[in-house]
Amino acid sequence: ARHRFDDIWSAIRFSDQPTVRPEDMTSEQYRWRLVDDFVDNFNLHRRTHVIPGPCICADESMSRWYGQGGHWINIGLPMYVAIDRKPENGCEIQNAA
Repeated sequence: ARHRFDDIWSAIRFSDQPTVRPEDMTSEQYRWRLVDDFVDNFNLHRRTHVIPGPCICADESMSRWYGQGGHWINIGLPMYVAIDRKPENGCEIQNAA
């Protein structure tokens, strides 16, 4: 399963990211550069097509982090969270539905 993910991920291009981080760009800006265009287009599509109802349910979820590895990651997660009440550590995601 992991190799399948790496194969698929290696073929996906969300945004342009230079091979070497430009000197005037922070490490955080450089990491997010890969998905900036994807996120902007996703948000534009939702803003255009989604009309929220009167009720919003807010929640959180965790995406487990297995550590650095594979050619698809440069440095690591943009944010790593360890919460005692959560069974797994990783990236916390805020959800609204």
